[in-house]
Amino acid sequence: MIELIEKLFEETYSLKLTPQTLLTNLNLPNYTRVNFEKVNEVIIAHTFCYLQDGLEAEYRYYFKDDLLYKLESIIQEERKTIYDREVEKQKLMSQIIGHKVKKNA
Repeated sequence: MIELIEKLFEETYSLKLTPQTLLTNLNLPNYTRVNFEKVNEVIIAHTFCYLQDGLEAEYRYYFKDDLLYKLESIIQEERKTIYDREVEKQKLMSQIIGHKVKKNA
């Protein structure tokens, strides 16, 4: 149970990465550009790179209050959510609640 609570704390408050960290991707040979914009107090980082199969991919990182809260990939016009902080927190909360229910049963 303590491990789950520690994971929830980590998921709630850890930076994961920062917008500044994404700039270092430009040092990699397959990255072509990194762009930033601010929309409604959310910083969105757009990174563009070529994958091993030669396709161009865009990754969108959404930051709020310096915390990464969502990461999406866009490859051949197909958008996928790779990471969503709120979803991960909800999964952990469900595990904690499930653990409590088992303990009380």
